[in-house]
Amino acid sequence: MLPFRGATLMNLGRTILRAFLAAAALSLALLANVTPSFAQQDDEDWVISFAGGFAKPAGGAFGHEWRRGPSIMLGVARQVNPKFELGAEFGSNKFHPAGDSIHVPGIGPGQNEWDMWRLRLRGRRMFASPDAKIAPFVMAGLGLYPITVQSEDSTGIFKITLTGTGVSLGGGVDFRAGESVAFGLESQYHYVKVNSAEVGYKASPILEFILAIRWVPGGGT
Repeated sequence: MLPFRGATLMNLGRTILRAFLAAAALSLALLANVTPSFAQQDDEDWVISFAGGFAKPAGGAFGHEWRRGPSIMLGVARQVNPKFELGAEFGSNKFHPAGDSIHVPGIGPGQNEWDMWRLRLRGRRMFASPDAKIAPFVMAGLGLYPITVQSEDSTGIFKITLTGTGVSLGGGVDFRAGESVAFGLESQYHYVKVNSAEVGYKASPILEFILAIRWVPGGGT
Protein backbone atom coordinates (compact mmCIF):
# COMPACT_ATOMS: atom_id res chain seq x y z
CA MET A 1 0.00 0.00 0.00
CA LEU A 2 2.78 2.48 0.80
CA PRO A 3 4.41 2.33 -2.69
CA PHE A 4 0.97 3.00 -4.19
CA ARG A 5 0.50 6.03 -1.94
CA GLY A 6 3.92 7.36 -2.91
CA ALA A 7 3.11 6.96 -6.60
CA THR A 8 -0.24 8.68 -6.10
CA LEU A 9 1.40 11.69 -4.42
CA MET A 10 4.01 11.88 -7.18
CA ASN A 11 1.27 11.86 -9.84
CA LEU A 12 -0.61 14.60 -7.93
CA GLY A 13 2.52 16.72 -7.80
CA ARG A 14 3.12 16.23 -11.52
CA THR A 15 -0.48 17.17 -12.31
CA ILE A 16 -0.22 20.40 -10.27
CA LEU A 17 3.10 21.25 -11.90
CA ARG A 18 1.75 20.62 -15.42
CA ALA A 19 -1.33 22.77 -14.72
CA PHE A 20 0.83 25.58 -13.39
CA LEU A 21 3.21 25.41 -16.37
CA ALA A 22 0.26 25.41 -18.76
CA ALA A 23 -1.15 28.49 -17.07
CA ALA A 24 2.26 30.16 -17.24
CA ALA A 25 2.54 29.36 -20.95
CA LEU A 26 -0.91 30.84 -21.56
CA SER A 27 0.05 33.95 -19.61
CA LEU A 28 3.24 34.41 -21.64
CA ALA A 29 1.23 34.04 -24.84
CA LEU A 30 -1.09 36.81 -23.68
CA LEU A 31 1.90 39.05 -23.01
CA ALA A 32 2.76 39.08 -26.71
CA ASN A 33 -0.14 41.45 -27.36
CA VAL A 34 0.07 43.81 -24.36
CA THR A 35 2.18 46.72 -23.23
CA PRO A 36 3.78 46.26 -19.78
CA SER A 37 1.77 48.80 -17.76
CA PHE A 38 -1.01 48.53 -15.18
CA ALA A 39 -1.58 52.28 -15.22
CA GLN A 40 -4.65 52.21 -17.48
CA GLN A 41 -6.65 49.68 -15.48
CA ASP A 42 -10.08 50.67 -14.22
CA ASP A 43 -10.35 51.02 -10.45
CA GLU A 44 -12.89 48.18 -10.34
CA ASP A 45 -11.24 45.55 -12.51
CA TRP A 46 -11.51 41.90 -11.48
CA VAL A 47 -8.34 39.95 -10.66
CA ILE A 48 -8.24 36.14 -11.01
CA SER A 49 -5.36 34.32 -9.29
CA PHE A 50 -4.14 30.75 -9.62
CA ALA A 51 -1.32 29.65 -7.31
CA GLY A 52 0.64 26.58 -6.31
CA GLY A 53 3.35 25.84 -3.78
CA PHE A 54 3.68 24.18 -0.42
CA ALA A 55 2.56 24.63 3.18
CA LYS A 56 4.21 23.60 6.42
CA PRO A 57 2.40 22.84 9.71
CA ALA A 58 3.69 25.42 12.18
CA GLY A 59 3.45 25.38 15.94
CA GLY A 60 2.43 23.06 18.75
CA ALA A 61 1.79 19.34 18.50
CA PHE A 62 0.26 19.76 15.05
CA GLY A 63 3.48 21.28 13.75
CA HIS A 64 5.57 18.45 15.21
CA GLU A 65 3.39 15.57 14.02
CA TRP A 66 2.68 16.54 10.40
CA ARG A 67 5.09 17.36 7.59
CA ARG A 68 4.78 19.83 4.75
CA GLY A 69 2.64 19.13 1.70
CA PRO A 70 1.33 20.63 -1.55
CA SER A 71 -0.81 23.74 -1.65
CA ILE A 72 -3.06 25.07 -4.42
CA MET A 73 -5.27 28.17 -4.51
CA LEU A 74 -7.81 29.89 -6.76
CA GLY A 75 -8.86 33.45 -5.96
CA VAL A 76 -11.20 36.06 -7.43
CA ALA A 77 -10.97 39.67 -6.24
CA ARG A 78 -12.23 43.10 -7.22
CA GLN A 79 -10.01 46.16 -7.20
CA VAL A 80 -11.73 48.64 -4.90
CA ASN A 81 -9.12 51.24 -5.83
CA PRO A 82 -5.66 51.12 -7.47
CA LYS A 83 -4.01 50.02 -4.20
CA PHE A 84 -6.61 47.77 -2.56
CA GLU A 85 -8.51 44.67 -3.63
CA LEU A 86 -11.07 42.53 -1.82
CA GLY A 87 -12.11 39.05 -2.83
CA ALA A 88 -12.70 35.37 -2.12
CA GLU A 89 -10.30 32.45 -2.10
CA PHE A 90 -10.63 28.69 -2.44
CA GLY A 91 -7.62 26.54 -1.54
CA SER A 92 -6.43 23.09 -0.54
CA ASN A 93 -3.59 21.65 1.55
CA LYS A 94 -2.63 18.03 2.15
CA PHE A 95 -0.34 16.73 4.90
CA HIS A 96 1.03 13.35 6.02
CA PRO A 97 2.49 12.39 9.41
CA ALA A 98 6.10 13.28 10.18
CA GLY A 99 6.46 10.24 12.45
CA ASP A 100 4.79 7.01 13.55
CA SER A 101 2.18 8.46 15.91
CA ILE A 102 -0.27 11.37 15.99
CA HIS A 103 -2.68 12.69 18.62
CA VAL A 104 -5.88 12.36 16.57
CA PRO A 105 -8.35 10.14 18.52
CA GLY A 106 -9.08 6.85 16.76
CA ILE A 107 -6.18 7.22 14.30
CA GLY A 108 -3.41 4.66 14.70
CA PRO A 109 -0.57 3.40 12.52
CA GLY A 110 -1.49 3.23 8.85
CA GLN A 111 -1.76 5.44 5.81
CA ASN A 112 -2.82 8.70 7.42
CA GLU A 113 -3.51 12.05 5.80
CA TRP A 114 -4.84 15.47 6.77
CA ASP A 115 -6.79 17.25 4.02
CA MET A 116 -7.64 20.89 4.69
CA TRP A 117 -9.66 23.10 2.35
CA ARG A 118 -10.42 26.78 2.78
CA LEU A 119 -13.23 29.11 1.77
CA ARG A 120 -12.47 32.63 2.89
CA LEU A 121 -12.49 36.36 2.25
CA ARG A 122 -9.22 38.25 1.95
CA GLY A 123 -7.96 41.74 1.21
CA ARG A 124 -4.67 42.90 -0.32
CA ARG A 125 -3.08 46.31 0.20
CA MET A 126 -0.51 47.27 -2.43
CA PHE A 127 2.46 49.56 -1.76
CA ALA A 128 3.18 50.73 -5.30
CA SER A 129 1.70 53.05 -7.90
CA PRO A 130 -0.51 51.52 -10.62
CA ASP A 131 2.23 51.85 -13.25
CA ALA A 132 5.00 50.24 -11.14
CA LYS A 133 6.32 46.89 -12.33
CA ILE A 134 7.24 45.72 -8.82
CA ALA A 135 4.40 45.89 -6.28
CA PRO A 136 4.91 44.70 -2.68
CA PHE A 137 1.76 44.02 -0.67
CA VAL A 138 0.34 42.81 2.62
CA MET A 139 -2.81 40.73 3.01
CA ALA A 140 -5.23 39.47 5.62
CA GLY A 141 -8.19 37.11 5.54
CA LEU A 142 -10.70 35.04 7.48
CA GLY A 143 -12.96 32.13 6.68
CA LEU A 144 -13.87 28.47 7.04
CA TYR A 145 -11.43 25.53 6.80
CA PRO A 146 -13.19 22.17 6.17
CA ILE A 147 -10.91 19.34 7.32
CA THR A 148 -10.86 15.58 6.72
CA VAL A 149 -8.50 13.33 8.69
CA GLN A 150 -8.32 9.84 7.25
CA SER A 151 -6.57 6.61 8.21
CA GLU A 152 -6.41 3.45 6.13
CA ASP A 153 -5.11 0.07 7.29
CA SER A 154 -5.91 -3.62 6.90
CA THR A 155 -9.19 -3.21 8.81
CA GLY A 156 -10.54 -0.50 6.53
CA ILE A 157 -10.84 3.28 6.40
CA PHE A 158 -11.50 5.54 9.40
CA LYS A 159 -12.43 9.16 8.70
CA ILE A 160 -13.05 12.30 10.79
CA THR A 161 -14.59 15.44 9.26
CA LEU A 162 -14.94 18.85 10.86
CA THR A 163 -14.80 22.55 9.99
CA GLY A 164 -12.31 24.94 11.56
CA THR A 165 -12.41 28.72 11.57
CA GLY A 166 -9.30 30.72 10.84
CA VAL A 167 -7.57 34.01 10.18
CA SER A 168 -4.45 34.69 8.15
CA LEU A 169 -1.80 37.34 7.70
CA GLY A 170 0.79 37.52 4.97
CA GLY A 171 2.60 39.47 2.34
CA GLY A 172 4.54 39.24 -0.87
CA VAL A 173 5.42 40.97 -4.09
CA ASP A 174 3.90 41.06 -7.60
CA PHE A 175 5.85 41.45 -10.83
CA ARG A 176 3.53 43.14 -13.32
CA ALA A 177 4.53 41.65 -16.63
CA GLY A 178 1.82 43.34 -18.69
CA GLU A 179 -1.55 45.10 -18.65
CA SER A 180 -3.38 41.84 -17.96
CA VAL A 181 -0.85 39.53 -16.30
CA ALA A 182 1.24 39.59 -13.13
CA PHE A 183 3.34 36.98 -11.33
CA GLY A 184 3.41 36.96 -7.54
CA LEU A 185 5.37 35.44 -4.67
CA GLU A 186 3.50 35.33 -1.39
CA SER A 187 3.66 33.81 2.07
CA GLN A 188 0.76 33.46 4.49
CA TYR A 189 0.38 32.32 8.08
CA HIS A 190 -2.98 30.66 8.76
CA TYR A 191 -4.18 30.15 12.32
CA VAL A 192 -7.00 27.60 12.20
CA LYS A 193 -8.95 26.86 15.38
CA VAL A 194 -10.30 23.30 15.58
CA ASN A 195 -12.14 21.09 18.10
CA SER A 196 -9.51 19.38 20.25
CA ALA A 197 -12.00 16.69 21.32
CA GLU A 198 -12.34 15.59 17.70
CA VAL A 199 -8.78 15.84 16.38
CA GLY A 200 -6.54 16.17 19.45
CA TYR A 201 -5.30 19.71 18.68
CA LYS A 202 -6.58 23.13 19.69
CA ALA A 203 -5.38 24.59 16.40
CA SER A 204 -3.81 23.52 13.11
CA PRO A 205 -1.64 26.51 12.10
CA ILE A 206 0.23 26.42 8.80
CA LEU A 207 2.82 28.57 7.02
CA GLU A 208 2.30 28.69 3.26
CA PHE A 209 4.59 29.70 0.39
CA ILE A 210 3.12 29.98 -3.11
CA LEU A 211 3.82 31.30 -6.61
CA ALA A 212 0.81 32.96 -8.21
CA ILE A 213 -0.31 33.98 -11.69
CA ARG A 214 -2.78 36.87 -11.72
CA TRP A 215 -4.96 37.74 -14.69
CA VAL A 216 -7.02 40.91 -15.15
CA PRO A 217 -9.68 40.19 -17.82
CA GLY A 218 -9.81 43.16 -20.17
CA GLY A 219 -6.91 44.88 -18.38
CA GLY A 220 -5.87 48.11 -20.00
CA THR A 221 -9.08 48.49 -22.02
